[in-house]
Amino acid sequence: MKSTIPPWKVYWSPLTVRGEDWARGKAVSTFDLYLDDFEQLDESMSMRTLAYRMLILALSPAFSRIDDRPVLRDAVDRSIDEFFAWFCKAEKKLILDTTGQDGEIIDGVGRLLNIGHSIKTSWFIMEEAMARGDRDLALRTAPLIEWNLNRGWDGSLGGLLLLTDIDGGPHPRPEWDMKF
Repeated sequence: MKSTIPPWKVYWSPLTVRGEDWARGKAVSTFDLYLDDFEQLDESMSMRTLAYRMLILALSPAFSRIDDRPVLRDAVDRSIDEFFAWFCKAEKKLILDTTGQDGEIIDGVGRLLNIGHSIKTSWFIMEEAMARGDRDLALRTAPLIEWNLNRGWDGSLGGLLLLTDIDGGPHPRPEWDMKF
């Protein structure tokens, strides 16, 4: 189907194309598939992953401009609640990338800290807090970025480590000490 919108009127994101019902419908149906996959994955695995929640938080600002269904708001609320319940470990000042079903630390992949995922997820929650005018959520989230900058910064060579272990040591994955 050929677009009827002149190129100079297409905004920065394909999700914000206005006046194109077919594009909106495709974006919404794709997001619905993602949400269904998210539900099935969480129910079928013995562990939980931060990545799904991070993506919902990352995509929600764009989707909220084209989709005002409660399912989107519910997915965002659920992602924030689960982030704090399962992945954020305030007593250790860390954010896990993978946990057991009840948020417990698991050996192996569960010891992995992906500094980039932690910072991005915290940033997306801060953005959501600002959009809602939720000062308490913003204040609860702000320190998390600092935790990760402190934990992931390579003091001797500079740069943020890609991965680290929950105890600060190297991770068994060969790319652990790559930097941004």
